[in-house]
Amino acid sequence: MSRQHFGWLQDIENMAETFENTKGSLIDRLYAALRAGDDAGGDARGKQSARLLVKKRGEGMYGSDTVIDIPIVDHEEPVREMGRILRVGKNIREGSQLYEAVERGAPRALAKLERFLEDKEDRVYIDFWTTIAGIFSQKKMEKEAIYYYQKVLQISPKMVNLLKQKAKTGDLRLEAILKRHGD
Repeated sequence: MSRQHFGWLQDIENMAETFENTKGSLIDRLYAALRAGDDAGGDARGKQSARLLVKKRGEGMYGSDTVIDIPIVDHEEPVREMGRILRVGKNIREGSQLYEAVERGAPRALAKLERFLEDKEDRVYIDFWTTIAGIFSQKKMEKEAIYYYQKVLQISPKMVNLLKQKAKTGDLRLEAILKRHGD
């Protein structure tokens, strides 16, 4: 049989080439190879699951061997979902680094954290929104604190109970926030 009868073989070669030519971490390279295979048509049986597992002795969280393990099961677009999860993870690490810089008092860190949050109006980032609101509240920058607490309520309306508790401690003027939020 000629090589062209084995289209999957070309797909595997494309995946290997993509892996070898992608810059970045092992995780980035493995995901790029998975994506190349998926873009070429993926498994002939159809899409359903994907997994990215990287192990290295003692390199995982708390000294475990698992650096990353993302199993996607029973999903219409498992490789794309894996990419979304990887992006969220990178964003959370970046946001955490910015927050740590704010805590250390690094110049312009607060402005960088604000810019970081501009397009992240999703519940997964709620802790960053709450944190930046709290920072402005502590600095007695009421206008900015109100803006960010309103964003918190816009993203997660159930956070109103947390804000009510904070108001009882005198940390913020709840009336102003709720008034602008419509509660």
